Amino acid sequence: MLCPRVNRTSILIRNFSTSIKANASRQVVEPRGKFTDTTTLLSSFGRSLQEKCKIEDWNQLFSSSSRDFERIGMTPQDRKYLLWCLEKFRQGQYPESFAHEPSPKKEFRGWGPRVQHGKRVRGLLRSGEEPAPKR
Repeated sequence: MLCPRVNRTSILIRNFSTSIKANASRQVVEPRGKFTDTTTLLSSFGRSLQEKCKIEDWNQLFSSSSRDFERIGMTPQDRKYLLWCLEKFRQGQYPESFAHEPSPKKEFRGWGPRVQHGKRVRGLLRSGEEPAPKR
């Protein structure tokens, strides 16, 4: 056997280090600049978060988790974006430097579909399909 004592030690260290990270509390940032309440902060993030997130208390907003936002009824994309924005604000950045609107939906799914606008672009033609125009 290869040194069983090292394996036990590494497991103990791993468990201890993981539990320390899991219990870290979220830092509540003091209001700064023109961001004195939650509605102005959420509206500066964009994506109409001030309507989707109904939290009025500054401390509650910064100490909330993804589960808390899920209970409010926010979608996963909105929760992820809001938590990302809150972390950037905690780090001292202003929303003008990082807030952005969502990217538009793709016109075609995937890496390139076989059929675009009803015409077969690649692959074998099936019955009722038109070939793509030659370039």
